[in-house]
Amino acid sequence: MKIGISKKIVIPYGIGLSIFLFIIAFSYINLSSLSSLLNKNTEIADRVKLISDLQVIIQKLVMPANDYLITGDKKERDTFAQLITELSSILAEVKVSENKTEEEKAIEKKYEKVSTNSR
Repeated sequence: MKIGISKKIVIPYGIGLSIFLFIIAFSYINLSSLSSLLNKNTEIADRVKLISDLQVIIQKLVMPANDYLITGDKKERDTFAQLITELSSILAEVKVSENKTEEEKAIEKKYEKVSTNSR
């Protein structure tokens, strides 16, 4: 069986095009999975930042309360009030955040229960 010159020219281009399309499909799949991983990492990083900010604010709340009880300085009371407003804003951000785990939902319910009982 003889292959004509036109087939000898077309077959390598067909093979090359097939390989090129395979590489494009493989690259697209990898890029889409990488994009979803980056989105998840960004979400986790945002949640970690919120939690670390919350931890810092809670630790800062202890000192003005102690200093106010010891010294009676109104400046410490004002600092405490400012920290409470910062804490409220961070808690609002945490409340609005999406994709919470079951543990986070349980902690949020406990917090709401405690905050409604303390009012």
